[in-house]
Amino acid sequence: MGVERAIPQAALNNETIDSKTTVAYRNAVRAVGVDTTNGAVWPINDTLYVFGGGFETPTNTLSAYNVSTGTWKDVTVAGGDFNFAQRTAAQVATAPESGLGFIFGGNTPYMSGMIRFDASNPDNLVWTNETLSHGSKGVQVPNLVSGALVYIPAGKEGMLISFGGANVTQGISPFSGWPYDADWLTIYVYDIASHTWWAQEASGSPPSNRGAFCAVVTTSPDNGAFHITTYGGWSLADQRSYEDVNILSIPSFTWIDATELSDQTNKEQQVNSNIGRDALSGACQAYRGSQMIVLGGEIRAGADSLTNGACSNVFEPVRVLDLSTYKWQTELNTSSTYEVPAVIYDTIGGE
Repeated sequence: MGVERAIPQAALNNETIDSKTTVAYRNAVRAVGVDTTNGAVWPINDTLYVFGGGFETPTNTLSAYNVSTGTWKDVTVAGGDFNFAQRTAAQVATAPESGLGFIFGGNTPYMSGMIRFDASNPDNLVWTNETLSHGSKGVQVPNLVSGALVYIPAGKEGMLISFGGANVTQGISPFSGWPYDADWLTIYVYDIASHTWWAQEASGSPPSNRGAFCAVVTTSPDNGAFHITTYGGWSLADQRSYEDVNILSIPSFTWIDATELSDQTNKEQQVNSNIGRDALSGACQAYRGSQMIVLGGEIRAGADSLTNGACSNVFEPVRVLDLSTYKWQTELNTSSTYEVPAVIYDTIGGE
């Protein structure tokens, strides 16, 4: 008879952190009068490159943190003065295999196009503004504020997938006074190798219009499909947050609603069915390609904040969603592997 091995687990610590620590954090890391909350952090090899924050005028300098040595330093990037403060609500992605980082769109007084940062040679950092003459080609892509930009390892050098948020290129709606919502059935795809954008029409039932949500990618075991899971978000027009979970399956480009599954184990919904979580841009990460770790976020009932940006005993500051079952977990499974869930293959076929 074989011996059953216990699966290693890491318990999540959800103890309350006093809200005063938020004030101390802001004073420590932000320049006075500068909002840097939606810049970019590009994890490439053993270094975190931080874009945005603390610069009154554009510069070619980045702050870089080496995780091996635990040290910070400023680095110079060739190609132009593209780093600046107050580029908020932008879309950010990293292509780890090629050492590339991207930031696209956002609210900024300088530029709204995509910066392509190349750190493949850490001794020769280079970036380009893809909206200029040496930039990308293909379809015109709107500036999607508070949307998602994710990397999938498809094609020669990978692809970026962009969707959601507000389409500020389209302008302001005279009915709401807010920017028009993006069309979630139009997905923008960027081929990294050829610098080419194209628009792909999706099917299915996408999330309702929103921004400030998060998105993570899982890859099927046969490497033939990619599943982008979105969670939460904020609707400017409806003045409310969401708690739902949705999937964009590629290459079929099909939207699948997994909220009914996630709600079965969602303790926050059991407290109050009107609860939603937003301010999640960059706050979710895929662990071992099989679990989604959610860090923080603003928790609301309707438009009213329940936590004021601080941690809470009731609402967990760290959450884990199993992407094979779409059930919320109380512990992080450190040896988990990904299996395509039935909610996906029952919709699009396959296993």
